[in-house]
Amino acid sequence: MRSALSTAEVRAHLRQIDASEAGLIDGYLQASQNDIEIQCERAITLAKYRLTLPRFPRGSVSRVGRQPFESDDMIHYTDGSAILLQMCPVVAIDSIAYYDSDNAAQTYSTFNLFTDDQPGLVRQQLEQYWPETYLRADAVTITFWAGSIIPLTVDVATDTFTSVTGYEFSDDDEVVVSASGNSNSVLGNVAALPSGITAKTTYYVVSASGNTFQLAETAGGAAVSLGNPSASGQSIDLLFAGEIEPYHRLALLQMTAKAFGERCPQGGCVCTAEDFDSYPMLRRLKWRSPVEFAG
Repeated sequence: MRSALSTAEVRAHLRQIDASEAGLIDGYLQASQNDIEIQCERAITLAKYRLTLPRFPRGSVSRVGRQPFESDDMIHYTDGSAILLQMCPVVAIDSIAYYDSDNAAQTYSTFNLFTDDQPGLVRQQLEQYWPETYLRADAVTITFWAGSIIPLTVDVATDTFTSVTGYEFSDDDEVVVSASGNSNSVLGNVAALPSGITAKTTYYVVSASGNTFQLAETAGGAAVSLGNPSASGQSIDLLFAGEIEPYHRLALLQMTAKAFGERCPQGGCVCTAEDFDSYPMLRRLKWRSPVEFAG
């Protein structure tokens, strides 16, 4: 998982000048982001997830109504015959794999993804039924992409952006580029975009190849010529396709600040069984999601 904020931005929020604790702050930031994403079932930075089920839902596409779908000690939900992807916003389905009634590995492609719903819905096409599966706990595996912002790196020498998570853009995709850093030059890594790119401006993907692409001001137009930040003292820290939601930014800053402020003065803790049962943040480690991070 990639951070949705740079450590420098969090340090600026904390007014924390001592660079020796930057690694500790980054750890609290990562933990806070994990906690938000698990508890809210919302991915902030784009990542690939995997949902494993013992079978497909029963019935045809005409069935409606939210129903429990049990899998061992986890309960997943369907909307009639649709499968709910309980990590949103869903961007794309990578694959749907299953074991047929003969226990042979197969892939299923005649599905529709509805991303306007949250959670996202995967339905079979009209007048179609989900296939029968072999009796096994991992009979169905759905791999999908979910997240609000996509971490990027940039090569100003070739005017090329790279999707860090491996998500592949397509030509003519619309992209807004944002950055995370801070406004305090003492901390370094001041938030900046490469020259040639303007904040809150829609660009269009051109020359997409795998997880690399260029941006143009118009669909199918010439690639924007990129350069290092033009302002003195600025440097590119974290870049994203898309903009982080304001409430996500605020939650990350506040949770990280609270954890950092309440850290053990000795620099570490040994928690007892009683602590684990009574402390809310530790209890969350027991929480089990039907969706797992797939890298």
